[in-house]
Amino acid sequence: MKASLLNYYRDWLPLSIRDRLRPLSHPVKSLIISVILKIANGRVLSGPFKGMKFTLENPDLPKILGTYELEIDSAIKRIEAHRFDLIINVGAGEGYYAVGTALKWPEAVVYAFEADRNKHPQILKLSQNNAVLDRVKILGICQENDLLASLNQDLSTLIIIDIEGSEIELLNPDMIANLKKAVILVELHNFLSEQCSSIIWQRFQASHEIETYTTKDRDLEDFPLKKGIINSLVTKQIIELMCENRPATQEWFLMFPKNCGELYTQKLS
Repeated sequence: MKASLLNYYRDWLPLSIRDRLRPLSHPVKSLIISVILKIANGRVLSGPFKGMKFTLENPDLPKILGTYELEIDSAIKRIEAHRFDLIINVGAGEGYYAVGTALKWPEAVVYAFEADRNKHPQILKLSQNNAVLDRVKILGICQENDLLASLNQDLSTLIIIDIEGSEIELLNPDMIANLKKAVILVELHNFLSEQCSSIIWQRFQASHEIETYTTKDRDLEDFPLKKGIINSLVTKQIIELMCENRPATQEWFLMFPKNCGELYTQKLS
């Protein structure tokens, strides 16, 4: 009976009206979201891309808060002092990392590879709003030949990759030799591709120093708005809003090339 009523609701009530009614089902959480969005005013509130304009319709709230993939904040801090000529973001989504890194490394050119072309207008909008469109190149699916053509052994390069298990096919230094000279931050998907972490580790352990980062639960200490909105009545809702609902524990590798110190000089202050 419940399922048939839900189907009736979805089939006969226009989406525009359902969107207006949805906050009524969770009024406290909806109020908190409204307050956060008003305070943020279209900008990321914390994290490595704090201050970035994130003016998309229905933005991902952890990205607005700056708690999205909080686990790798320290990985980005680890490399932020280094200069990069080229940043390659494979699996760019709506442009969070592509535009964020373009702001953090203003001397770099960014290749934003995203297979879903429906997301390209979002990357374009974020690039325009953050005045980095002249340095962000929006591209489609990244296959082996595309990555091979993008890399240049004379350019200091950062690769950020999140492609739902296909990292095994793409990150192969035997096929793409210049990967051995790139700094690589890769999200691993062992629940989609068995032994993904161990395969990538074996391929790069000789050429790179490898650091591992693992998903963790969020708590109130991670929430960037410490005053006014937090109290014992809304703690649960606030933590839920920071939750990314990942299907399993995940890892990231930050891989820094061992013998390329001349490429990765410190940024000029």
